[in-house]
Amino acid sequence: MRRLDSASAAIADGVTDCKNETQRVAAALRSLPPDAAEELAETTLHDLREGVPVPPFFSLRDEARNWASLASPGELKAYLGAIWGRLPEAERQGFLRAARPKRRAA
Repeated sequence: MRRLDSASAAIADGVTDCKNETQRVAAALRSLPPDAAEELAETTLHDLREGVPVPPFFSLRDEARNWASLASPGELKAYLGAIWGRLPEAERQGFLRAARPKRRAA
C-alpha cells in the first residue's frame, strides 16, 4: 500500500494536459512503477466486478438476467466462453437457431 500512497504525487504530474478522463487515468498509471500500476489496476477492476452469480431466489432465468445486467463485459465474456465450451453441440445449435432473427416473408 505504501507504493500506492507514494504514487499519488506522480499521478498529479503530467496528467493535466490530457483531454479526457481515460487519457488522465492512463497517464496516471504510466507514471507509476509497473508493479504499483498493476496492483492499482487489479484492485480497481476487482472492486468494479459483480463477482460470481449467486443461487437463485426466484427463477434461474431471472437470476441469470439480473446477474448479467450487473456484470462487467469481461465477466460476461469469461462466463459465456466457459458455458459455451460446456454445452453439448446439439444445445449450441439449438441456441444459435433460437437466437437468429426470424426472417419475414417477402
